[in-house]
This record gives sequence, C-alpha cells and structure tokens, in this order.
Amino acid sequence: MDSYLKDFGFTKQELDDAFDKVHFPTGNWKDPIFCRVNKKDLKAVEAAIIVNCGCVADTWKDEKDDWEDMYFVRADGYYLSVGA
Repeated sequence: MDSYLKDFGFTKQELDDAFDKVHFPTGNWKDPIFCRVNKKDLKAVEAAIIVNCGCVADTWKDEKDDWEDMYFVRADGYYLSVGA
C-alpha cells in the first residue's frame, strides 16, 4: 500500500490528516461528500478522497469568501463509487 500512496505524493499520515479535514453532511465517511477546505489543503484532500473513497472530487473556489482561499469539495463518496 505504501508504494501505491507514493504515486499521490503524500505519506499515509498526510492523507489521513487531509481526510480528517473532510466533513460529511450525514456524519458517515462513506456517504457523499460536500464541504469546504482551505486551498493549502486542497491537493492532499483530493488525493485522500481518491484513496479512501475511490472517487474523484469536484472542487471550485468559494467566490463569496474573498478573505480566505476556501474551496468547495463535492464527491460521490465510498458507497456510490463502489456501488454499495
């Protein structure tokens, strides 16, 4: 697994920390994802979603939040991406 994670450019701990920044509307990490993250965390969060949920996140800038570099993150989540 470690060699697989190297392809993303992050350690397992970095991906775990990034996934902890993701908030789930239902509280279940396997459900669809919709949250906001800081730009500095965005690449690690995107990689963590791929690794943990098996899907690619859509991301876009929160234009109403000019004083911070915040991005919206939306993804299908684990259940939808694996067909469970």
